[in-house]
Amino acid sequence: LPTQIVQWLRKYKPEVSVLGMGYANSAQVPLSALRAGVKDFLDIGAADLEDIRKPVWDACMRGNIESGESSKGQVLALVGARAGMGVTTLAVHLCAALSELYDAASSQAGEATSDDLGVGLMDLGFPLRDGQMLLGLSSKFHMVDAVQGANRLDKAMLEAALPRHSSGTAVLSWPAQSHLLREVSPMTSASIIQKMRAFFAWQIIDVGGFPSQDIVQEVVHTADRVWVVS
Repeated sequence: LPTQIVQWLRKYKPEVSVLGMGYANSAQVPLSALRAGVKDFLDIGAADLEDIRKPVWDACMRGNIESGESSKGQVLALVGARAGMGVTTLAVHLCAALSELYDAASSQAGEATSDDLGVGLMDLGFPLRDGQMLLGLSSKFHMVDAVQGANRLDKAMLEAALPRHSSGTAVLSWPAQSHLLREVSPMTSASIIQKMRAFFAWQIIDVGGFPSQDIVQEVVHTADRVWVVS
């Protein structure tokens, strides 16, 4: 019966997050759940709180992605073939150029007020916050704040929280404290990128040099276009 319920939900209610629960002391239990269509499994016998919290959070974020909240904006991911390829330098110059083109196009169209925030730089490369530094910006609001407050993100909040370069580019970076990165999983990163589509015409995502290949792969999977700098 539980298997049939999961299969029905995956077919008729794909926007609903489905989380399997059970004891993982036998591989057969989570395997059966995954075969039924569950994408996240919670081991209720886990002693570590993080082992319990993470599957629940990932299931919520996965639901946000699959619900297709908005797919208006375009996403371009920039990846370095190896460290030190100048991905961040390319990202900030590309954002500035796109912002100027976007403003010019909006002016020619006679739009007094844009429906979105134009061009956004997701400064997710390594070293941390290099994009902000190159643009001469600083902000206390960062990616972890965006993840933790995902349900409260809207245009007004982003306008107030994100620093904006003179070109018009708005920037969202990692926190300066590297230990806070533990709060961001590949799935939550993808969820924020998808959510930001509703607010930005273009997102340029710099993941050059970032050491977590899982996050880089999820960003690449989420993007509409990927440029590899080599």
